[in-house]
Amino acid sequence: YTRYGVSYSTDLNFSVAVSTHVAFDDGLTSTMTIVTGLEPLTTYYFRVWAYNQNEIPTDSIDVSTNTLGVGPVLSGRAKTTASVEFEWEWDEEDEPDALDLDRYVLRYGTDPFNLQTSTTAETSYVTEAKFDPDTKIYGSVIAIINGIETESSEAEVYTFQARPVKVEEGDPDYDDYRPETDETSITIKWKGVSGVTYRIERDGEFIDTRTASSKVTYTDTGLIPGREYAYRIFALNSDGDYDPDGYIEILAATTLRDTHKPLRSFVTPNNIDEGISFGAQAKEVIITDVRGRTVSELKEADKDPVTGYITWQPKNSNHVTGTIESGLYIYRVLTVDGDYEYGTIAVVK
Repeated sequence: YTRYGVSYSTDLNFSVAVSTHVAFDDGLTSTMTIVTGLEPLTTYYFRVWAYNQNEIPTDSIDVSTNTLGVGPVLSGRAKTTASVEFEWEWDEEDEPDALDLDRYVLRYGTDPFNLQTSTTAETSYVTEAKFDPDTKIYGSVIAIINGIETESSEAEVYTFQARPVKVEEGDPDYDDYRPETDETSITIKWKGVSGVTYRIERDGEFIDTRTASSKVTYTDTGLIPGREYAYRIFALNSDGDYDPDGYIEILAATTLRDTHKPLRSFVTPNNIDEGISFGAQAKEVIITDVRGRTVSELKEADKDPVTGYITWQPKNSNHVTGTIESGLYIYRVLTVDGDYEYGTIAVVK
């Protein structure tokens, strides 16, 4: 044979004519040709024949096939540590009429060459909860329109990572995981999975990530003394995604500075003469009553030369009502760092 001829039509019983020819191969170098310019979602009929050296054609071979249509676009997201959800949507110009749409066919699984098949009329599908945490799930979807398939759309998505483990008070190894605190920092600890990255939030705001060994430690610095903070820890999967409900929470509080703490928080009966001392970091102490009236103002010059403390002695204080009476008093301490700290003192005669 010297060449092949190919003709096509959308009519099953079409007659071969020049207008239906799509290709000739004079050199017999190929037994294939690509037909372009066809309509999507259409059934085409082809006739293929050969010519001998005398230009006599053989009988034709008849074949038919369907062109694919543009299908919906597939995306996926983690649903749980054991399942994912696939969703798909159409571009406006490609979406078929609802009466022409037969169904969707979704295929998914962990092996791209051996996917499970499900059919649905919906545009989303939640897989069975049967996968391991942080497992890649492959998916593809096609639409069947008037019995003809569209092109497939593929997506890959990971299940959520297993949540971190909080060691609770009363657990045998709690002492190893107890939060450590000082005036301006908190160190929190939890059990993790080696190699997993964890998202850390403080009071609802993202602050950092940590990639784990089996025991994860994170130190938060620059905090306010004497304040409680709430930390939430989330495990990130290989997509960098996390379950917004799959966190642990650790509560911890920074300690008070020495300037916060009088050596005595109240004066016991028969002991009013002893006075109340503030730490060496105190630069100035102002005492007021609960109505805001000043009782005493103490400066650096009032510090004890040995201890460096400023001491308030109620018996030596002046008040608009005369002598100091039993009741609640408020102190404001200006520290050498320029911070202000507040507290209350109960004075008892």
